[in-house]
Amino acid sequence: MMGKLPVFFKDQWFEFSNILLSGHEFLFLFNFINFVNVFYIATANIYYAFFIAFIFEKIAGLIYGLAIKRNISRNTLIDDKFFS
Repeated sequence: MMGKLPVFFKDQWFEFSNILLSGHEFLFLFNFINFVNVFYIATANIYYAFFIAFIFEKIAGLIYGLAIKRNISRNTLIDDKFFS
């Protein structure tokens, strides 16, 4: 019974989840610009390139978020129930 209870309260306002990538916004911005450039060269259309890069960044952001949450919950007392 005690193993199923979370150690910390749930993060209902997503305050903790939003600061996990703090300090890396500059790198993500340049990665997005590079993705737009690569997809622009591949498609020769800036609208398609931006849309593809946007979708790619959203998918990568989900993967980053899951990996960060799993790493934190594995190495600290914060469990997965805190993030959802």
